[in-house]
Parts: sequence; structure tokens; C-alpha cells
Amino acid sequence: MPAFLSEPPEDAADDDAMRFYEVPDMDIDKYDWLLLYAEFALFHVCEKAGSHSFLPKEIEMKKVLVETLETHVEPSLKLKSMNAIFHISFRTNSYDPTFVVRRTTDRVPGHMFLEVDCRKETGRCFSRQVEDQ
Repeated sequence: MPAFLSEPPEDAADDDAMRFYEVPDMDIDKYDWLLLYAEFALFHVCEKAGSHSFLPKEIEMKKVLVETLETHVEPSLKLKSMNAIFHISFRTNSYDPTFVVRRTTDRVPGHMFLEVDCRKETGRCFSRQVEDQ
């Protein structure tokens, strides 16, 4: 798998272009549920750390990379894949985390499962004091 926010390694499989889709900035703003995924990931990490922190008021989405094995004629349709992995990079309170959110569905309308993993060790959550600065 290519490193997030960098060029794919030279030995990457030829099908990487079919597996990955970098979401354009205008689509990041268009699909507000991508921001919801970022907030969910941040909350999940803080909860896992045992922090009773508050989410920051502003999150600036930087990059979103979608990975899926589902084939689509139009690459932008990867955003709507039933099963996909979202590599989400954003900025908040001078903090630049990158999270991986995996969305899986069981084809039952309204059923969705989200899992979160950190690309980098964060160990950082937000308290009221940090938020007010």
C-alpha cells in the first residue's frame, strides 16, 4: 500500500490506480460525511485513551484517500463503495493527525460498521483548555 500523502512506491502493484482514489478538495467540502468520519476517528482515539476531552470546534480537512477493491467505471464512485478504507488527514488546534477509517456494510439498508486506526501514534486528545486557546 502506498504511504499516505506521498508517491506510491516503485514496486507497487499495477492495480494501485484502480484501488485508490484521492478525493478532490471540492468533493471533500461537498460530502460532509467525510468530516463526520474525521470527528468519529478523533473521538474514538480520545475515548480509547480514557480522556474526557472535548472535540475541537474546527477541523480543517486536508486530504482524503479512498481505497477499495470494488471496481467502478468512474473513479469518484469509489466514495460510494459499500466497503472502503478512508485515509483521512486533517488539521485541528495545531495538530495534524492521519486516521484510517474502514467502512463495511452487510447490504442491509441502514447498516454500516466503522472501524478506526491511527496511522501515527497520537496519544493526544483535547481538553477544554486546549480548545479555548
